[in-house]
Amino acid sequence: MEALPEFQTGLHKQRLLLDKSILHLHEYPDDYETAKVLIDEAILLSIPTFNPNDILFN
Repeated sequence: MEALPEFQTGLHKQRLLLDKSILHLHEYPDDYETAKVLIDEAILLSIPTFNPNDILFN
């Protein structure tokens, strides 16, 4: 799907990145950092000002 033109931008690409992060966590449950990078990239598509460092965890 990644090679298809409709998955290069917008919501299609965002969904693809989310799906890739979920599959990655399924295959490598301890490698959450890679999944986080994919999710952050997906969020940036719809919220260009998103900065993951602004998220506070208690």
